[in-house]
Parts: sequence; structure tokens; C-alpha cells
Amino acid sequence: MPTRRLLLLAQLLLGCSLPPTSLGGDGGQTPDAAPTPPDQAVDLTSDLALRPDGGDTLGGPCLVDTDCSTGQRCDTAQPDGMCTRDCKADGDCGKARGCLEGRCHPRCNPRAILNPCRDKYACQIRENRALCVADCRVRPCPTSGWVCDAGSGLCVDPSAGTLGAPCGLKTGTCDGTPNGVCYSVNLLKDGFCTIPCSPFTKPCPLELADAECLLGPAEAPLCAFLCDPQAPSCPHPGLSCTSSGDIDVCLP
Repeated sequence: MPTRRLLLLAQLLLGCSLPPTSLGGDGGQTPDAAPTPPDQAVDLTSDLALRPDGGDTLGGPCLVDTDCSTGQRCDTAQPDGMCTRDCKADGDCGKARGCLEGRCHPRCNPRAILNPCRDKYACQIRENRALCVADCRVRPCPTSGWVCDAGSGLCVDPSAGTLGAPCGLKTGTCDGTPNGVCYSVNLLKDGFCTIPCSPFTKPCPLELADAECLLGPAEAPLCAFLCDPQAPSCPHPGLSCTSSGDIDVCLP
């Protein structure tokens, strides 16, 4: 029996494989697998391969960009780092987020009784929404001249209007109090500075004497200052005691 047939028979009986060269001749050799083209090779050290699995990381802690979801970067200037995305408007950030100073931040509920943001961040009202920003008790205020409110962790402008102060297009803002918003009963008139509240989860602070959570729409109430028409006493000269149904409140 020829040598080649003996070798094949021995391979079948013993259940083993023999090196291709032992079969003799080029025709019996098994060709090597074709190498993967360079442009199709998978780089296991690439940025995409190292991205975390699971849900979106925006607003979460990070050390480097690869700790964040694809398309995001790690802003190491924020406390414990923050996964974010560059933006020009809220629409660039997706649902439940907002654009602030060119970076996407998670939105939050300023009426929550507990801090709705992660540790070292505070919920701040900016324009018509609230966003999680760095707690100024951890990271100094970035705006020159602004100071840190020790109670809320929010930066405030000491030269701006405080609670009860007049505000509006002609008068100014309410940046002098944490999360101060300008409320106007009549859109044609300037309003006054107040803060958001919730009758059940976040009532008006005790330091706001005679303030109750009863102003504005039911889904977004604000603190109002109660008063007595017989002995009016409002927190600012620009307010006067005004009857509104069964209650008397201080209004411009």
C-alpha cells in the first residue's frame, strides 16, 4: 500500500491529525487562513470598545472620557467628574436634560424635599428649567462677585434682588436668593422675587415669615407672603397687601 494511503488510514484509526507536511507534496497541504484586512480588524483598545455597557451615563461620575457613553466626554472640572456632551441649546442634550454654558446637564425638580441631584451637586433654576450644577460648598462659584449660599449650595449674586424685591425687564433679576424666580400677576407689570415650593413635600422655609405655598399654577406653586389689611406688613416696600379671594397676600 502506498505510503500516503497508510498515513491516512493510521490517522482515521488513531483519531489524530497529522501535520500537513507529513502528507508529502504541496497538493496535500492545508493553506493558512487569509489574514484579516487592516481596515476590518477589531481594535480592542479603541475608545468604542472600552465604553461602558448599559444605560446612558450623562450626568454620572467619571475619571476619563471612556467612563462615559459613546458621544459623551468627561468634564473633570466638575466634582468627581461628570459625563456630558457639548451643546448649543437644550435640544442638543435630549430628554430630561438642558444646555448650560455649552455643556449638557441633567434636569431636576427644585420642589423635591431631598436633593434630586447626585452627591456634590445642587438643583438650580436657570431660566425656565432646573439643572443639576456643582455644589458651591464643594466647588467655588465660577462667576466673579457671586457668593456661595451655605444652606443650598447654590451661587447667588449679592447685588441682585432678594425675596420680595421687585423684578422684571426694567427692574432686574432674582439672583440674590437661591432659586429665586420672578413672578408677575400681570404680564404688563413687573413682578417680585419668590421661590418654588410644594405644599406637601417642600413648604416655604420657616425663615420666610408669613410665607405660604399658594401662589401660581397648581403644578408649579410659589411662596407668597400673607398679610393683614388692617396692619399691612410686607417684606419689601414695593409690595402691598392685596386681597385675593379669601386670603390677603403681598403683591406689587
